Amino acid sequence: MLDDTTTDPAPPTERRSLLPLLVAAAAVAAVGLGALLWGGGSLGGGEADDANDVLALPLATPDGETITLADYDGTPLVVNFFAAWCAPCRSEMPEFEAVHQALDGEVAIVGVSRDSTVGAWQGLVEETGITFDTLYEGQVDGLYRAVEGTFMPTTAFIDGDGEVVHVVAGTLDAERLEELIDTHLAAG
Repeated sequence: MLDDTTTDPAPPTERRSLLPLLVAAAAVAAVGLGALLWGGGSLGGGEADDANDVLALPLATPDGETITLADYDGTPLVVNFFAAWCAPCRSEMPEFEAVHQALDGEVAIVGVSRDSTVGAWQGLVEETGITFDTLYEGQVDGLYRAVEGTFMPTTAFIDGDGEVVHVVAGTLDAERLEELIDTHLAAG
């Protein structure tokens, strides 16, 4: 006698019907992302029209004021995009601090938080004890998009004329950071 409460599972062809579609979609996405990153593209897309665009984008200070990179008045800048949720960002912060201490004002290191909250930004700054300037952009793609940031962390080297001269996606140690500063921002 058959039990009316028992149901047969779906035939195997119905259970697997989405698998080829999902595999194909993942492959297309991986190839597209690879081509974008290999080609030097930006996930955010776009770039600043000129140096003044990069220098004019608003960022928040720890006191809640708004400034721009133009406020650094011709000083070469190392702009490091970071977030509290980004483990590689956290690991490189002491390296940036060491270089900041050695620079003695010749080049300014400026951290720009991409955190979703001001509290996360300020908490990370307090936790790491960094003393270089940090500003808050949050999830807005203003400056990050203008320097063609691709993933976190991203570091942009901006010369005294406000031109983005080099961008690195990924972590930097103190030695490599100093080399890049010497190569791209050295006076002379």
